[in-house]
Amino acid sequence: MGSLKDVVVKRETVKTAGGDFTVGPLTASDILAIYVAHRGGLQSIFDAYKSGKDPAGIIIDIIATFPDIAAEVIARAADGDECDEATITTARTLDFGAQLDAIEKVGALTVSSVGGLGNLAALVERLAGSLNATMAQQESLSPDGSKTSASSAPSS
Repeated sequence: MGSLKDVVVKRETVKTAGGDFTVGPLTASDILAIYVAHRGGLQSIFDAYKSGKDPAGIIIDIIATFPDIAAEVIARAADGDECDEATITTARTLDFGAQLDAIEKVGALTVSSVGGLGNLAALVERLAGSLNATMAQQESLSPDGSKTSASSAPSS
């Protein structure tokens, strides 16, 4: 049996006029970070997927309608833990063809790493549900950490 240290994550090369770079699959932490930063836009993308829209059309919609999401996906897939605002800005300035190629490759690598698009959608839905529940629970806590409730008015 091998060691985790020996695992090599599959990466694909994206060619651009300014130089080539590689992308890998998104990790759970990448997906959560993107979800937290872009919840509204991602919900409409997820709704399009659930309604049966063609995945290729969804990819083009992401790039055209949500360029910040596309840039962050590319940057995280390219630089992982080292992703920063400068990397996202660089991804945002790539030409459309390079962005499309990168998003398609990231999507294919991410989908294959979780066993298919349906599994990825279920995973994202589960992660988002857990995150939303945690955020709602945190919002219901008062600054001192105690639970707050609309019906907890003092009685006389």
